[in-house]
Amino acid sequence: MKNIIFKKLGTIVLALLIGVSVFSLFPNVTKAETTNVTWTNGSLVTSLGNVGQSDKATVGKTKGKWYWEVKVNYSISLVGITGESGPKYQAYYGYSGQIINNITSDVRTAYGPTFAKDDVIGVALDLDNDKIVWYKNGVSLGANTVKPSELEGSQVFPMVMNGTSGIMTYEANFGASEFKYPIPEGFYLIKLQVDLQHPIHQQNPTHQQSQIHLQRLIHQQSPTHLQHLVHLQHLGRPQHLIHRIQMVPHNQLVTAPF
Repeated sequence: MKNIIFKKLGTIVLALLIGVSVFSLFPNVTKAETTNVTWTNGSLVTSLGNVGQSDKATVGKTKGKWYWEVKVNYSISLVGITGESGPKYQAYYGYSGQIINNITSDVRTAYGPTFAKDDVIGVALDLDNDKIVWYKNGVSLGANTVKPSELEGSQVFPMVMNGTSGIMTYEANFGASEFKYPIPEGFYLIKLQVDLQHPIHQQNPTHQQSQIHLQRLIHQQSPTHLQHLVHLQHLGRPQHLIHRIQMVPHNQLVTAPF
């Protein structure tokens, strides 16, 4: 009985220490809030019926590194990104495994395997380096020549599109629940709104090393590798750092969706 009590107390103390560490390592984070990101219908599931019909998320990004997942139910569909307006898009096409880079015309490039019903397509959007990488069921499909900056406007949005007629559904996870596969290192949930006044290279070396180590913990969210899931709500308010502690298998302590 005493051992159980000590273990629980140890868990709580360790979680609090991680929370305080996050606050001290990110002194320049002035805003850490969440946005209810959905498709335009207000849901995480969108159904499209016509060839070329598309939908996009309600929130776009202008900088940073962002990740989300989309579960598809048909192969003749596209998962990717679009701009603020107009017909331009960049997407991974399930039927052929190609990237379709539709900027001035429909340019297709061989990229990865085909995908089909119940496959989960992950998207890692790196606006800081003008890159995007797609994942199929947790496996990276690698680098490509797509440049998100070629899209219209300053914001880039998650997008899905039908490649043929017929009802197709797209179920997104923008970070409201645990992802099916681990988040790539260095990327954030697209539902997270963060304002960083100073990038990491302007911090001292000790903070850099600690921050990099902490980021590795933050983004290891596979349900088979975690023991604790710590939710941090407000980085700028220590009394609100620890929002919830949830027990899951194995023994790593990480921070998860804000």
